[in-house]
Amino acid sequence: DMAGPVFFLRLREQTEADPAALVKAFEAASDLIGARDMQEQIDDLDNQVPAERQTALQDKLATSVGDLTRSIIQTEELSSVSDVVSSLSPMAKAITDRLPECLQNFKRSRFDQITGHLFKGGVHEDLATRLTKAGLLTQTPRLAALAKETAQNGGDIFASFQDIGDVLSMDKLRAKAGDQIAKMPYWDRLATRRLINDMEVQQVTATRLALASGSVSDWKDANSDATKALRAQIKIYISGKPGFAQFALAGDAVRSFMAELSKG
Repeated sequence: DMAGPVFFLRLREQTEADPAALVKAFEAASDLIGARDMQEQIDDLDNQVPAERQTALQDKLATSVGDLTRSIIQTEELSSVSDVVSSLSPMAKAITDRLPECLQNFKRSRFDQITGHLFKGGVHEDLATRLTKAGLLTQTPRLAALAKETAQNGGDIFASFQDIGDVLSMDKLRAKAGDQIAKMPYWDRLATRRLINDMEVQQVTATRLALASGSVSDWKDANSDATKALRAQIKIYISGKPGFAQFALAGDAVRSFMAELSKG
């Protein structure tokens, strides 16, 4: 009921996972996000807010659960739901505790914009804020692995991840692609969702490289020319009303940038 009839079909398209794995990952994602509690709060708004307001809240919750479900399938050994939740809960809490203060520039503005859109017409601010934070838990599994690998605090890892997204304009690229999906034909939508996921994975990889060099600031200084060139390319590709072709070109630019860095 939470996610709608096409939810699992879409996830199978994106992950090629079997139904049992999807259900386990979905249950784990729901627990990590606190989806059932938020679902109850949304249901309690019956006859208190316009139906379209509830639909917007429902869509936001379903999208967040779906995105985290996909990441869990791609990264976690799904022995049991409880094991996954136990493994990822510390990072999920670290992320929510650092939000929205650790967000930079565009991402902070986006956070406030989304929260403001959800928080109106009788919707409690706490629910709107929780829903917006839930949308930023997508890479919890990969960031948890990075925190374990580097023996760094989960909140600091997430802050570095956000810094990289700002430095490389990946936040703007993913946001623009997400905004345009609804206008695309079916196959372009599917390909664009995969591109968005790939850009998140590339951002985690860039975060790993930056931390290995000492800090995001040091890494940025050492790669200033390359990062400026990438930002300029992304700006060109996502200007105006881009379609999948432009997003694909921007994705290629990011992958080429990462390939060159990896050589170093």
